Amino acid sequence: MNSSTRGTITNVELVLPDGMLTDMYRYLFEDPSKEYACYLLCGHRRQEKTLYLLGCSMIYPEPDEYESHALTSVKLKRGLLISILSECERLGLSLIDIHSHPFSTHSVNFSSIDDADEVEKANWFSKHLPKCYYGSIVVAKECHTARIRSVAGNQVEMPLNIRQVSCPLDLRSSNNKTSRTIGTESVYKRQIQAFGKMGQDRIAKVRVGIVGLGGLGAGLAINLARLGIRDFTLVDHDRTELHNLNRLAGMTRTDGHLSTLKVDVVSREIWNIDTKVRIKRIASMVQSSNVWKKLLNTDIIISATDNHASRMFLNAISQQYLVPHVSIGTLIESKDNQLTDACGHVAVSLPAVGRPCLMCAKLIDPVEAYYETASPDDRRQAAKSGYIKNFEEREPAVVHLNGVILNLALVEIHNLVHGFKEYSPYLFYDMLEQQIYSVSMGDDQCAVCGAGGGYFGRGDLAGKPNIFNDINRHDRNKDKN
Repeated sequence: MNSSTRGTITNVELVLPDGMLTDMYRYLFEDPSKEYACYLLCGHRRQEKTLYLLGCSMIYPEPDEYESHALTSVKLKRGLLISILSECERLGLSLIDIHSHPFSTHSVNFSSIDDADEVEKANWFSKHLPKCYYGSIVVAKECHTARIRSVAGNQVEMPLNIRQVSCPLDLRSSNNKTSRTIGTESVYKRQIQAFGKMGQDRIAKVRVGIVGLGGLGAGLAINLARLGIRDFTLVDHDRTELHNLNRLAGMTRTDGHLSTLKVDVVSREIWNIDTKVRIKRIASMVQSSNVWKKLLNTDIIISATDNHASRMFLNAISQQYLVPHVSIGTLIESKDNQLTDACGHVAVSLPAVGRPCLMCAKLIDPVEAYYETASPDDRRQAAKSGYIKNFEEREPAVVHLNGVILNLALVEIHNLVHGFKEYSPYLFYDMLEQQIYSVSMGDDQCAVCGAGGGYFGRGDLAGKPNIFNDINRHDRNKDKN
């Protein structure tokens, strides 16, 4: 590796969607008497000296696409490789070359044949796709070894670390240095009795990004701090008003009179719990590029906003960079001061093949999202035409409904870290019936979350999400169905 490359990238990590590693092993060892091969197309993200390769889609060759494969060798037809390289060139995607060594079990290394083949491919990538990356994985029955061979037009040989978006989360890449649990014996003693010291240490490593610090987001942030989270990115451009006092945790009447920033109210309450908690306070709209990119340095993105446009934006970021996304929200409707509906949801989206995002799970209304970004005149006309509701006044809100939803979310977020129960992708709470429903979200994939789609795993290649494109793709998808 030359000096210029060494100065720019020193660590490479492959982030795989949930289930992809398992599917890969299943394919590669379908017949243990033969070597098999497959290809992983990746988006990427650069952060300082670390390169993140993001698993976008896996290509599993059909039997007739093999030229030969035996116990100690495998060769695919040239046409398949040409078509894959053409796709990399067309979309700017990187390539991970994967094959099995079925004769190995507990340890595995690249052979001299592997070395020669990869040098040739790395040379091709360096010449023809200098902005893409090329790496390889060799897989034994119970382990694997991975490396990167072409970086920014330079041939290299660096280890490739692999982690998977899953429940519980793989936190090996977390750069949170404040992993020491505070007051372990006094503060968390009874919590550790249930989840163990290692469980508490895992909580202390998690980095959480919360967008929206109203009645839901503020209470959730403060309770996450009590749980032991030590690293927060808090995003909300709004200031407190006296009508927030009925539900916004930590707010005082003085805050209402002073119009204190909500990020400052919540930060103050968290620091009252522990002065050493790290908080990035961002009093801006999340769609600003200098804001949403900071969310990429978190392990979980939480949307607690009161509008569909921001949820659609965060949903795209989650799928684009393979960051788990938790959405929480409530709805109260009344007529003549009589409740007709009062409910809330907690949805956990783990970016993965076969699991829907918030868009195709119909938790985002694209029409509402569109008009939320429209001019006041257009919104007024849409309200008159019946396309949107509550244009003139804010929706109702009450502290006890918020409390139920944020605590349900607290359980699911804790479970993402610890894995103490089955993963629940979508919980719906009906306040009038006092019932909690676990709702199946199906396995449909829209143009946002589907493998090879507009955003899924594309990373920096997709650029800033454009919700208007999302809306158009969503509508085209519905027309096809």
